[in-house]
Amino acid sequence: MLIFMDESGDTGFKLGQGSSAYFVIMLVLVKDTSLAEAIREDIDMLRQDLRWQREFHFSKTPDNIREVFLSMTARHPITFRAIVIPKGLIYTEFLKTNSDAFYNYITRLVLDHDGGVITQAKLFIDKKGNKQWRNALASYLRRSMSVHNQHKLLAIRQKDWKENTLIQLADMYSGALYRKVTQGDARFYRLIQHQKQDVWDFR
Repeated sequence: MLIFMDESGDTGFKLGQGSSAYFVIMLVLVKDTSLAEAIREDIDMLRQDLRWQREFHFSKTPDNIREVFLSMTARHPITFRAIVIPKGLIYTEFLKTNSDAFYNYITRLVLDHDGGVITQAKLFIDKKGNKQWRNALASYLRRSMSVHNQHKLLAIRQKDWKENTLIQLADMYSGALYRKVTQGDARFYRLIQHQKQDVWDFR
């Protein structure tokens, strides 16, 4: 199993002063490398057809391309799991003042509460952002998984979209869910909702 992870929203807690009200972690689950290769080929072909040279990044992609991309990936037998955090429900001061700890904790939650479907998986996280933070996240997950769920993750890999095309899957799926949650606009989410395993609305 291959898992591609991304997030939408930010980890800040200055609610009403610029920080997002919600935070979403998205996991896209691909059962094996042959399916991953088929999706990669489709994404590469779509890129050529659209003459789109940049990353498929939800927040920077026009609506028509979002729709075409998600309609294409919706045809593949992949699934997704996500957690939606209304940040107003987080009361622990340590998590509110330590963005890395907040991100790590929420990531562990969505991996822990997987309904038993994640096993012997390789987890891919986007290489964007601070390298020290990414390394700390990987170390945190390795430690926590080895203690609680050592069978879940075989490896954690840091890749960008040029190194692994499927990194873009998690971004686009996360963006579609985030748009639905924050703006009530479900146009894009409806294209992929049949692939949902679970969306945990944290309460």
